[in-house]
Amino acid sequence: MPSLLAQEAPRRSSGVSESSDCYLAIMRRADSEILVSEDRGRYRLPVLEIPKKQRAAPHLLPAIQRRFGLQTVCRFSVATSQIEPGGRCVVLDVRNPDASLSGEEFWLPVREIRWDEFEPPVRDALWEVFAKINAYATGRLSAKFVSPGWLDEVAVWTQSHLLSRGLELAGLSSQFNMGPDFALLRFETSGSGVWFKAVGHPNLREFDITARLAEFELPHVPEVIGTHEDWRAWLMREATGSALGEGGEPTEWETTARSLAELQLASITHVTPLLAAGCIDLRTTSLHDVIEPWLSGIALLMDSQPEQPPRRLAIEDLRLIERHLRAACRQIQALSFPETLGHSDFNSGNVLVAGEQAVFLDWAQAHIGSPFLTLEYLLLLLRRAFPDNVERLNAVREEYLRLWRPVCSARQLARALEIAPLLAAFAYAVVCDRSQQEVPAFRTEFAGYFRSLARRIYAEAERLEQLSVPAGA
Repeated sequence: MPSLLAQEAPRRSSGVSESSDCYLAIMRRADSEILVSEDRGRYRLPVLEIPKKQRAAPHLLPAIQRRFGLQTVCRFSVATSQIEPGGRCVVLDVRNPDASLSGEEFWLPVREIRWDEFEPPVRDALWEVFAKINAYATGRLSAKFVSPGWLDEVAVWTQSHLLSRGLELAGLSSQFNMGPDFALLRFETSGSGVWFKAVGHPNLREFDITARLAEFELPHVPEVIGTHEDWRAWLMREATGSALGEGGEPTEWETTARSLAELQLASITHVTPLLAAGCIDLRTTSLHDVIEPWLSGIALLMDSQPEQPPRRLAIEDLRLIERHLRAACRQIQALSFPETLGHSDFNSGNVLVAGEQAVFLDWAQAHIGSPFLTLEYLLLLLRRAFPDNVERLNAVREEYLRLWRPVCSARQLARALEIAPLLAAFAYAVVCDRSQQEVPAFRTEFAGYFRSLARRIYAEAERLEQLSVPAGA
């Protein structure tokens, strides 16, 4: 869950990043052999140290190449709590099975395994590994990207789509995600790089949204080369540029604002099919409908807050929020402002800027709502990058508004800008609440985070109250 608006993010350990041992079940030749070493008559699995709470694949593949000279691809992982609390064993397939081994490791035929020759914790983890391999192979567990040689199938499909672009596949460059139903791969080609991405539950809607964005040929989104319905996967040309804020160009923020406005204006006529594709419904009518249930949940979280500070919001505080949220929704509706495509995971890593163009990535959290929601997220990133730089903030806002002026009156724009921070904060909280419904542990684990979002929303409602803007205006 992105920490975009909260004033106090979920607690994280400070200091040096934590790491853990990752056990490796490196398989070759259709799972008939596994890589092991031997120590005092006991077989051992290779072990690499990787950062905790991060994707394993980007760390493992280059490390395995350096240490063993093996080109591998990740398939799936299993918990190894019997070996190490919070540990894992990753199952990998070898892509160069004839490579020579220079270390103490060797290939052990699976049929010759004697389980008593493994240490009991490693043996138990391997039992689970082979049980899962068997479950995937027999179809008892459903999966798309875990079988031996699954990468070859993806590569053949990828090459078939590259031919129409006059490109040749040159090999796997990086793997960023692993199965069973997710995949994120970067391939080198004879030209620019391409990305293969597949999604599973709970991100299935990202496939439909991405396919729709490609169908409508909207500007400033990645170019999709091909889609695979059964895999819920797509192939896209690599977007060039630097992440927002890292390019060093003084105009990159204005470029982002202009590109965002161009994308949103182009999306106006496509909001209905984009909603049907799975975009989150953040239209003002929908936001209005969830005000009361969301505040009821926040009231319970405030009651359960163990200590102060931070301040618990009282009932009268929540009533202030409710009054101004309802008024803001009514006012946006009265202004008849167009509702457009927006991005609820708007962070600098999801924006690439090159020259006079920006490209917006990762549309799993796409929404339909007021265009000013995403503008507010952009301005928040800018405030964090350049605190107290009002001149720069105004320049970015003005570049965005410049494209909207032919569509909307000055009165519409001024009023929408005034209430946008409140609605943007609430809309973001609604999206986070939607995420916790898909992953129920969120509400308990991130109770403090949701309380912090509520305090942020209260601050925006109080700002409007102090501006003497009547809630019923």
